Amino acid sequence: MAKQGIVLGPAFGGLSDFVADNEGAWGRVTRPAQLAGDRLLAHPTQLDACLQVVAGLLAGRWSDRRYVPVGWSRLWLAAPLPEQILCNARLRKIGAKTATADLALYTPDGVRCGDVTGFKLKRASRSAMPGAV
Repeated sequence: MAKQGIVLGPAFGGLSDFVADNEGAWGRVTRPAQLAGDRLLAHPTQLDACLQVVAGLLAGRWSDRRYVPVGWSRLWLAAPLPEQILCNARLRKIGAKTATADLALYTPDGVRCGDVTGFKLKRASRSAMPGAV
């Protein structure tokens, strides 16, 4: 996202080990240490890092386009998310003005622990994102 001119604070730096191919993208998401011990099912920064996997997938294919999230159809969690998860993102639909993706969340040992289905993004102009380069 930094290549897109979008810089987030340290709490939003939970995405690592990002890889993408023609099928989709994978990323390792770690809850920031300063948030350990929270009692949330999923900390917002963890979900944000999962959504960054989709942003990286889109940026890899269309580096000149910028998208903003506008919602999702369904969020399912089997239990509170562990400190570290693996996120798999797949693009479902790309249109002239929107993109839709699905995300599958896994524990480090491969057990599915959540889904985000119908994650919708809207294409944004440079003027709508003044901080982006």
